[in-house]
Amino acid sequence: MKIFNRYLSGIAIIAGVSLAVYYFIRVLFFLSVDYGSIDRIFAVLLLLGETYMIVHAFGYVLAVFRLGSGKDLYEFVEKPSRTLPQVAVAVVARHEPANVLEQTFVTLGNLEYVNKKLYLLDGSDEESFIKADQALCEKYGINYFHPNKRAKTKGATVNQFLKSIQEEYVALLDADQNPMPDFLQKVVAIAESDEKIAFVQTPQFYSNVDVSPIAKGAAMQQAVFFEGTCESKGLTNSMFFCGTNALFRR
Repeated sequence: MKIFNRYLSGIAIIAGVSLAVYYFIRVLFFLSVDYGSIDRIFAVLLLLGETYMIVHAFGYVLAVFRLGSGKDLYEFVEKPSRTLPQVAVAVVARHEPANVLEQTFVTLGNLEYVNKKLYLLDGSDEESFIKADQALCEKYGINYFHPNKRAKTKGATVNQFLKSIQEEYVALLDADQNPMPDFLQKVVAIAESDEKIAFVQTPQFYSNVDVSPIAKGAAMQQAVFFEGTCESKGLTNSMFFCGTNALFRR
């Protein structure tokens, strides 16, 4: 592991130096070339665009360097099943196809965590979707929650829902997300390791990476973001909520 950490740090240093050298030469060429008026405008715009990208690249280099420090990202505190805290697992949906929700409900039923309660937060305002969602909830033993008409956004729906429950933790999922059976055990074990932890953000993985180059590229972008940027932000207590697949302490 130490060898791997040194390897990461070495790559980060090489990348950082390379970016600095490239940008220095790039600015030098920009200042030394005699542009016409129109050409100079576009040259400045191009340099600004490159500067923006290089700043982001340096940020990622710093993230990789932090990951190579060898510091533990988090701890796990596992408890006996009878003492596990209560968790509300909430799927937030609006006008979702029944087959998408049904697949998600099946995976929720396979969650191995004992002390859980499953909810559908249905923001649908069309009667056909509402009735279909209620029927699915009854079929799979999911508790149905529908906000009042003032809740027009996902955040407003969640806020109304939080006022109606007593569980210690809330896990938020989108309608098309399928958590693994041990999902709750892992995230709760992290949250229980430190009472100062407000939430645990988890990564996302695509199941259709072989469908098209676009799907594969999107999956690779997710890997860079969640396994690099997010893990590094966790080391500096600067991680943010990505909108879904996270556990919150109430």
